[in-house]
Amino acid sequence: MAREKRILATVYVDVETVPTSRPDVMARLAAKHLGDEKDPEKAQKKALEDHRKTSLDGTFGEVVCISFAVDDGKVRSFFRELGGSECDVVRQFAFAMDDLARDVGAANILYVAHNADFDRLFLTKRMTVHRLDGPPGLAPRGEKPWDLQWQCTMRTWCDTPQGRISLADLALALSLPVGKDDLPGSEVYDAMLRGEVARVVSHCERDVEIVRAVWQRL
Repeated sequence: MAREKRILATVYVDVETVPTSRPDVMARLAAKHLGDEKDPEKAQKKALEDHRKTSLDGTFGEVVCISFAVDDGKVRSFFRELGGSECDVVRQFAFAMDDLARDVGAANILYVAHNADFDRLFLTKRMTVHRLDGPPGLAPRGEKPWDLQWQCTMRTWCDTPQGRISLADLALALSLPVGKDDLPGSEVYDAMLRGEVARVVSHCERDVEIVRAVWQRL
């Protein structure tokens, strides 16, 4: 009989992402549509749309903020401005989780996020891109679903891999106070372009607080 895992620390996580800043990737997107479209304006529009979509996948998309809280502790954040070092942000988070793993054991950490597959896969890909290592379980590759050290508030609520609900709607259903947030996740990149880093960080930290409150209810 398999030995049951002991959860000694629960880490609530949220990640904010933006499109790639790599000129070679943007050039490739532009070239792709210039070959398909006779109208240069349409080609440019489609290239810009594809560029924005890279923020949804850690293959080319980039992290601008990682907020997290351990158990009932204070929310902490690692973040950068556009043009700052993404590697430093991801490395700082990996180091923080390494420190926690030394205290409680890497196998005894549970990571919780809303739509956790997104955060987990994004971090896994970006850590691979930057050749970073974290404690086992943080950025796993190839594990069976039942071996993952990640839990998802969305999947726990919907009870099906296909089910979806926004974090705000789930908090509303549970009558949890969430406060005011005037920054939809889809507008994070625009806020970063305007230099509103503090606003993005506040949004990310607020989501961590909500994820924690939801998980403790579930």
